[in-house]
Amino acid sequence: MRLDSRSVVYRYRVFLFVCDG
Repeated sequence: MRLDSRSVVYRYRVFLFVCDG
């Protein structure tokens, strides 16, 4: 489950980066 959490964090950071433009 820790791996899943890490994956979610990575995707979240990418989403924020794209949203930030």
